[in-house]
Amino acid sequence: MINLRYPGVRPFETKERHLFFGRARDIADLYDLVLLENLLVLFGKSGYGKSSLLKAGIIPLFTEFAAESKGQFQPIEVRFGSYLAGKSLPPLQAALNTLEKEAALNKEADFLGTLFPEKKSLWLQCKRRQQADAGRFLMVFDQFEEFFTYPVSEQEAFAASLAEALYETTPQNIRNVVTGKLSFEQRRFLAKPFELKVIFSIRADRLSLLDSMKLKLPAILHKRYELKALDEKQARSAIVRPALLPAEDGDFSTPSFTFTDGALNDIVAKLADEKSGRIEAFQLQVVCQNLEKQVKNGVISDRDGDDQPDIYPDDLPNFDTVFEDYYKDKLSELNEAEKYAARVVIEDGLLYVNEATGEARRLSKDPGELVQIYGNHGVDHNLLQKLETTYLLRREANNIGTFNYEISHDTLIAPITRSREARRREEERNKAAKRTRRAVFTAVGAMLLMFGAVLLAVWAIGERDKAREALRKLTIEQAARDLLEFKAKKQDATNFVSVGYYDLADSTLVEMDSIVVRQKELRVMLDSFKIQIQKERK
Repeated sequence: MINLRYPGVRPFETKERHLFFGRARDIADLYDLVLLENLLVLFGKSGYGKSSLLKAGIIPLFTEFAAESKGQFQPIEVRFGSYLAGKSLPPLQAALNTLEKEAALNKEADFLGTLFPEKKSLWLQCKRRQQADAGRFLMVFDQFEEFFTYPVSEQEAFAASLAEALYETTPQNIRNVVTGKLSFEQRRFLAKPFELKVIFSIRADRLSLLDSMKLKLPAILHKRYELKALDEKQARSAIVRPALLPAEDGDFSTPSFTFTDGALNDIVAKLADEKSGRIEAFQLQVVCQNLEKQVKNGVISDRDGDDQPDIYPDDLPNFDTVFEDYYKDKLSELNEAEKYAARVVIEDGLLYVNEATGEARRLSKDPGELVQIYGNHGVDHNLLQKLETTYLLRREANNIGTFNYEISHDTLIAPITRSREARRREEERNKAAKRTRRAVFTAVGAMLLMFGAVLLAVWAIGERDKAREALRKLTIEQAARDLLEFKAKKQDATNFVSVGYYDLADSTLVEMDSIVVRQKELRVMLDSFKIQIQKERK
């Protein structure tokens, strides 16, 4: 596997925290806020790096790098995925499943499992996992906007259970059951509260959806942290510092490399928003990964003698098409058949476009469903895995114990939508060309058939004339033969009469009659001859 300094479209993972630069202030501020608050909303536009901030910035501070034991929390990352009728688990069950998978049970709490074997409660399941020295949980709900695609009843059940876990030391319904049934140690364990902190990460344009949870979680919008795009200083840090890391620090496929001031200034200027002057982390990552690959391929080399490749302004990509180029570049890693199949499954299967408004969004779908629908285009599980390795798709755990595929980042929606439109126009042109070719072939075929029919008619006429001529010749020849035979029979009849053989003469006349049937012009001659014969017989 190629280890890159810049992950491109995918979020930074926790193991890549050493590559995550430019967000030190956000990490510190958000960390302090989480320590102070039990419920917090992280929001920002798509492409600003919310997932990366949580995975590579915040979670490590609550696990590996906590200075004091009170800062240690068990991270529970929950992702619901978009709702699929008949397939998706309710959000509460999805959260319980993730908690069960990530946090071990405490044997001291076995009695709770015995008393409440079927109870679906976040409070109960956190309590069953509360350890004597570490009863702290950090539940992170990334891309929480997906939660609101679920039925309202399921949303309400989740909100009620989460509120109970956040705000009640021992819920009344639990106390009602355990009263008089517990030992002293069990009561003491029950009375010792666990600490739960919750972070909802949601797109800024979906923030208002959280209003529907106010009834159960009144403070849900009280503490919010807005993640903004990178300012110039942050952007420069995120660009320069990963490139300077020694290759051995991350088993990178490239040596350390540097950006000249001119190149760095151009990147910042080209990517900065015209109004705010800020830079989307996603865009920065795509550009830097493009340059890193040029270094890897030897296109960019050491030009100042310091044993490090140097990036100059003329090495930079075309910023007007860099994201389309990124999409095309990833597709180019496939063969031609795979490339078309990949475009179909990405642009048709995993992208929803409202034809009326033009609004587009990602879809999350089961790989089996994608193969079933687009298998006739060449889509199979191997292709989906290839698209995952290129980071055009990412795999997300779903609520039924498997996973779904989705486009790796919202920022790719625009170039993918444009690619979809271009492909469909090309397909329409190809269809029109096929229809034209088919019409031409049909017309040419019809003309050939007509020409063939004419030739056949001409040939038939010729054959008919030949047949008529042959028949005429046969008729003449037959008439000649009949005339000769008629004359021969006439002479025979004359001879038979002269010697008195009248019977033979009569039979000869009969034979002459049969000749006259064929040659009617001999009738007059035959009648005259019969009169002559009658006279001679008398």
